[in-house]
Amino acid sequence: MKKHLLFIGLLAISAGGFQSQAEDFFGGRKLLSYTLTDEEYPSEVEEVRFVYNTDAVLEKIQDGHDVVTILRDDPQPGSITITKVDSDYDVTRFELTLNEAGYIVKAVESENGKVEATYTFTYDADGQLINMEKTEPGYSQSVESYAYTWTNGDITAVKMVESEYGDVPETITVTITPSDIENKSSLMLYDAYYGLDIDELEHTYFAGLLGRPSKHLPLEASAYENGNLRKSTCTWTLDDKGFPSKVFIDIDDVIEPYDITITFEWQEFAGVEEIEAAVNAGNARIFGIDGTERTELHKGLNIVRSADGSVSKIMK
Repeated sequence: MKKHLLFIGLLAISAGGFQSQAEDFFGGRKLLSYTLTDEEYPSEVEEVRFVYNTDAVLEKIQDGHDVVTILRDDPQPGSITITKVDSDYDVTRFELTLNEAGYIVKAVESENGKVEATYTFTYDADGQLINMEKTEPGYSQSVESYAYTWTNGDITAVKMVESEYGDVPETITVTITPSDIENKSSLMLYDAYYGLDIDELEHTYFAGLLGRPSKHLPLEASAYENGNLRKSTCTWTLDDKGFPSKVFIDIDDVIEPYDITITFEWQEFAGVEEIEAAVNAGNARIFGIDGTERTELHKGLNIVRSADGSVSKIMK
């Protein structure tokens, strides 16, 4: 089973609800972009940029020449359509079914009207992803499954099983060690550390559709593959708000060691001063979580409705 399951990856922003606003789970910020530099020969640089609507909901991702669009206004409640258009103008379509919490429980991938794969997702009572299974149809039907172990709010192990019809299943178990760094930004290294191989569906991470994030950022991951130990270690650089500005991932592979560096670009949402100025000018109204209107921002969560009808959530 050839996978870069510990070491190559896109980051997951995961926090709940398909109508989630970015500030709900980014801690008052939004992720504008990240740049991944992969030093494995030949080295590669990948930049991914995120586009939000006026309600701060993620609606588009620019991944190199690929454009991913998230359509949240499907006729059927609890469903979302995602389309990806690549540099050759080929279109991949995903039909997502969500649970009551707004997390994906099923996804059907199709290209040119033909089903390419079906994904199913399972969560625990805390809304954390505990299992994903991917099935590809065909004569030699392929099935991949990923089972996650959570301990005190962090992923500590993942078991990956891959099988094709008539073959003996291949299994890899990865041990994960969390750091003591609080995950204030809700970043999830699902590909880079947690092994989740879901192709173009990876972009649902950033839309808050794959369950609750871990409490801490990861430190180390290790697994034996074909008798060889593969180990990776994260070194995090944080900004003045405790958000990651960079992570350096050292991949200690017996056969081919290499490094990955990922940098993050964050942007603040409207600050307290801007909100209070808008309220004083009559251009915004403040409400508590119980619906009571306020004359000023209170400590804790505040709901702010602007004159244009947009709604945001501000922590003070």
